[in-house]
Amino acid sequence: MSSFFEELKRRNVIKAAIAYIVVAWVLLQVFSIVLPNVNAPEWVMKTIMLFMVIAFPVWVFIAWVYEVTPEGLKKTESVSKDQSITATTNKRLNILILVGIVAAIAVTLFQPKAGYMSSLETAEFSIAVLPFDDLSSDKDSEWFCDGVTEDILTYLSKIEGLKVISRTSVMQYKDRKKTIPEIAKELGVAFIVEGSVRKHGNDVRITAQLIKANDEHMWADNYSGTMDDVFKLQSDVSQQIVQQLKIKISPEVKEKLESFPTDNIEAYEAYLKGRSFMDKFDPDNAKIGKEFFEKAIELDPNYADAYAELALATMFEGPKDSLIIYKYIDKALKLNPNSSRANSYKGIILNFVQKKPDEAFNYLEKAIKLNPNDAKAHDMLAVYYLNLKEGEKKDNLDKALYHINQAVTLDPFSVQSKVFNIMVLTLRDEIDKAEVLFNENMSMFSNDNKIQSIAEITFKKVELSKKGNQIDEIKIYQDAIKKYPFATAYLTQALASAYDGIYNDQETYLKYAKQAYEMDSTLFEAINTYHTALVESDEFDTAEKLMASENYKKNIDKRNQLIHLQYYYYHKGDYKKSNEILEDSLMTNQLARKAFQYAQTKDLEKLNKVKGKLSNVNKAFVFAILKQRDSMYFYLNNIIIQNAQLPNSRSEFDPYRKEPQYIEFLKKYHLPIDEQKN
Repeated sequence: MSSFFEELKRRNVIKAAIAYIVVAWVLLQVFSIVLPNVNAPEWVMKTIMLFMVIAFPVWVFIAWVYEVTPEGLKKTESVSKDQSITATTNKRLNILILVGIVAAIAVTLFQPKAGYMSSLETAEFSIAVLPFDDLSSDKDSEWFCDGVTEDILTYLSKIEGLKVISRTSVMQYKDRKKTIPEIAKELGVAFIVEGSVRKHGNDVRITAQLIKANDEHMWADNYSGTMDDVFKLQSDVSQQIVQQLKIKISPEVKEKLESFPTDNIEAYEAYLKGRSFMDKFDPDNAKIGKEFFEKAIELDPNYADAYAELALATMFEGPKDSLIIYKYIDKALKLNPNSSRANSYKGIILNFVQKKPDEAFNYLEKAIKLNPNDAKAHDMLAVYYLNLKEGEKKDNLDKALYHINQAVTLDPFSVQSKVFNIMVLTLRDEIDKAEVLFNENMSMFSNDNKIQSIAEITFKKVELSKKGNQIDEIKIYQDAIKKYPFATAYLTQALASAYDGIYNDQETYLKYAKQAYEMDSTLFEAINTYHTALVESDEFDTAEKLMASENYKKNIDKRNQLIHLQYYYYHKGDYKKSNEILEDSLMTNQLARKAFQYAQTKDLEKLNKVKGKLSNVNKAFVFAILKQRDSMYFYLNNIIIQNAQLPNSRSEFDPYRKEPQYIEFLKKYHLPIDEQKN
């Protein structure tokens, strides 16, 4: 064996093999860079690789059988030792290998790094699709131009591993005056897509280009066709971008990405016009958008995304019967269970309208799986983990932080995401970071006094609940009312609730709740707080008049009307009518209310079925009703005061307020002690 190995060395077979591998590797890397840039089909690269693999054993065979001599190739056996130049060949092969290694290092430094697409956190593989310019001669195609932008963005968003900035953030750069490097830096991306759309009658021309963050142009092309071809044109643009970024997509994913939402181009136009009005973010424009979505559905009854947008527009337009919203979103999911938009909206509706976070979680997770760049789904999942009452608190906050970081990265100009971020940081005891984040985004918050006040109050309240005297929360709201005059109604109702939760002061609670309602009788929070204050103060006649008013019916949806009516009967002690309302299908998730009802009526069989699902605070309420003191105090002393939500105001605790254990509870959570009440 050793003699054979020595012969391999003498004939330079090993050196020849190494030289072949090094040169072949360098050539493959060069081809992988050059071929995509000349739009060569994939089979060219595969053919080259196959050829090199097949040629390798041929090369080794030639190195073994033949030797290079001054007279040309000769069989090794025919060359005498004095004619052999194997030593010279050996040196040449050494030089070739060395040059090849240097070239390999150079190519490695030149081409994108390995793992370029590995995760959302990899800023190197991130992209923003800026609003395409409208070059149409009649300038009436802005809605279509924005639609092209969104469709390309949506296509790219579904590709796992590619971070794509959300539509709401990129739309900030419409009619932009900033440079590409400035925009890329603000959005935190490595690539920018920009372009234009020219629509004339039924003819469409899309121009697009891919630019690096340093303003280096990578690719540009034009695509022409008719409105009937618009989906294919957008798909072609998106696929070219994907190819330039060297992203590998499986045939299954490619097939999914090339599925079009509708075959009816008129329905598509109506849908895009509806989206353009929804972007205005106000109820009046939502109403117009809703009409366009209804038209899109009339033209194509199987248009799933149109139903999803119709559900959101109906919710955004103003208080409605929530059953209509559920009907639209469920129809969207029935038509297309794998619509990321429909799953995301379903999760949002379950979270905010139906108050069913556990069910919302499943839809939001699916939405992110279908579209990893869904910033709103990440937002909602962060809220979900924030609101979890049971389990490991730190683990829940870690998950909330992960999702809110994803949301902020994907949608850096979202005020909602920034507020949630402040909330998460504060609950994690990272007060300094929360305050820095608030100050850094002051200009963003300043456009909305209500949002700004919520952001500021959020970390101040939670800081108090962890470190300070709860009495100071009253001052926080009083100062905020002076500072944010345009959010006075919202802040006044919050002040009312603070007097209720901290002082158990029903008179002052009702006073400020009424003031907030008189300031803005259309604000849901003001109506809700006023109704609750009236009922808890036994002002049942006034509560009845409120619920019978046209203003109330116009601004409170069916589900919340039922919640208010049930609370009204519960406090009147009419548990029969209260129970009838709880049996309504819209009240299926009201487990705490049902538990209180069962405790009041001593229906222990039903109570035991739901009791285990309650938070510690609500368990304390239940045991207070049942007069089981030990259990009540156990759960009172093991509650999580999150966002300074305090149970002190509940009438269920009235029989216990003078007991030493209850006074200790007040001291533990920095609540004021009123000797007259206690």
